[in-house]
Amino acid sequence: MHHREKIEHCHKGLENAQQTIRFVDTKTGVMFVLCTGVLRYQLKYTSSILGSSDGQWSNVVLLISIVLFMAVAVLLGSLGLSLWSLLSRPRKGAKGGSFIALFPCVKKDQWPDACVGFDKLICNLDEDQICKEYAGQLAVLGDIVNRKIAFHRWAVYCLAVAVVLTVIVCLFSPETLVQS
Repeated sequence: MHHREKIEHCHKGLENAQQTIRFVDTKTGVMFVLCTGVLRYQLKYTSSILGSSDGQWSNVVLLISIVLFMAVAVLLGSLGLSLWSLLSRPRKGAKGGSFIALFPCVKKDQWPDACVGFDKLICNLDEDQICKEYAGQLAVLGDIVNRKIAFHRWAVYCLAVAVVLTVIVCLFSPETLVQS
């Protein structure tokens, strides 16, 4: 494989990783909307249960309130995981995390030195160095993708648990039991 083909292949890999990150971020946005919708329903339902409690159902209302509280807590966990997914960054010391031309990630106080280093770095890049830079960036983006997907997966699990708990509460609420 010639250098040009290697560079093109690496560039496609970099674009693919960036598209995957955008896709996961979009899914996380959808998760956030779903979580807030379920949370809104849970809070309305909680207030209606607590408002309709007349002492006759005190043990049932207490049990339902506890399960609903757990559902809300799990749902808040899902929201937190969704937000954490959006904020995912590579681990400190991740391979490829040093200053390179493709992704000049430096601290604010290091920026003047980095700008001077840019000229030297970019002007002296050969094809092997370009491939090494792509490899480093693919490692960093791969780490970000893996972290985002892991947080997103846990957020989906939490949402599913919260929905199941909410359905259980709805099925066994005093209003449902009285109607049957």
